[in-house]
Amino acid sequence: MNTYIIAITTLVVSLGYSPLSVNAQHLDDSPKFNAVMQGADLLEENYVIPETASELASMLRGRASEFAEISDEDEFAQTVTAAMRQIANDLHLRLFTAESNSGSPMVRRQLDPDEEASGEPGPDNPQRAITRRPEREANETSGIRFASATIESRMLSDDVGYLRVSFLYLTDADKHVLAEAMAAIEGSQVIVLDMRGVPGGVEEAVMHLSGYFFDESTHLVTTQMRNQPEIERWSDSTVSGPTFAEQPIYILTSGRTGSAAESFVFGMKATGRATTIGEKTAGAGHFGNIFDLGGGYQMFLPMGRTFNPQTGIGFEALGILPDVSVPADDALNAALIEAGYPELVEQAAESDVDQDGLDDYVGQYGPRSITLTDGQLRYQRESMPSTVAMEMIGEDLFELVIPAGAQVRGA
Repeated sequence: MNTYIIAITTLVVSLGYSPLSVNAQHLDDSPKFNAVMQGADLLEENYVIPETASELASMLRGRASEFAEISDEDEFAQTVTAAMRQIANDLHLRLFTAESNSGSPMVRRQLDPDEEASGEPGPDNPQRAITRRPEREANETSGIRFASATIESRMLSDDVGYLRVSFLYLTDADKHVLAEAMAAIEGSQVIVLDMRGVPGGVEEAVMHLSGYFFDESTHLVTTQMRNQPEIERWSDSTVSGPTFAEQPIYILTSGRTGSAAESFVFGMKATGRATTIGEKTAGAGHFGNIFDLGGGYQMFLPMGRTFNPQTGIGFEALGILPDVSVPADDALNAALIEAGYPELVEQAAESDVDQDGLDDYVGQYGPRSITLTDGQLRYQRESMPSTVAMEMIGEDLFELVIPAGAQVRGA
């Protein structure tokens, strides 16, 4: 009897009539299944660490049918990403829908001129702040401005200049804006660079920004892509505007300082040029490209790593430990004390952004919405699966709290 049953079962399966077999065949033709298999091939050929690449590819191929059974697109993408990161522990590595790979890291509410300033810098106006963004990144919709990169510079006193770059881009417009921001803090004896929450950018912008703090082109870090020769990254010696090669530099960091922003911090610290204050950074030290997987899915595939040329050690998964460890919210005050300006601590606290009246920002702005939950403004586009927090960094100016390693695209 047992032999007969086995024979019949084998016959049915071989003829393809089993419901399980039919279902598997259907899934094997699905966009999700094909995306996973395409991702496995790309990872095996290109992922920065060959041994991990093989393990990732084997896992994806073995679980492709399982992943393809997930009907919700966002849940599918998140599940695959989580499975890959369980093996690679790589904040850049992720699968996502093409629709969700949009957003804007900066939000400005008013449709006002690009430059906002009150008076000239100096003893009579120590809190003068300039906030600019490259015009080519603006997208004005229903009374709200979305900008990809904003640079804030101000004098905290006659001697202390403060600079904050929201995202590290590099076009001619960005260079011009950065030069103006540097001019606004010319004469500073101490520079505070605020990189807290900066999620990344491009390596060329890292080299350009670094150029303001050296008197000659300096070897910052080395990068290497899989099966490619090493590339040395040097500070840009052709920057415009004032430079600060002799002034002490204090860089503020947080757990959300990631990717290219970390590369900047890493290079400044490796060369001994800056003191870092705040929290350990995110540990997103690999870089790569976005690949289309078909069916509306894409993958960010890390293909290279950044490391200290003296030690060969990078910061992927490790993060960068600060020289002075304090909570991110206390980093500015700690930097002022470390720099020898304790009298500015109270003044800096008084100049913090007033977060009262947040409900005034709640509303629908075309395809974008802003809500207020438990005292926290949240931003969401129609195509985004969930909301992201908004952090107020200036009058009517907010930064979206993008997880380190996530990719953003101008709206």
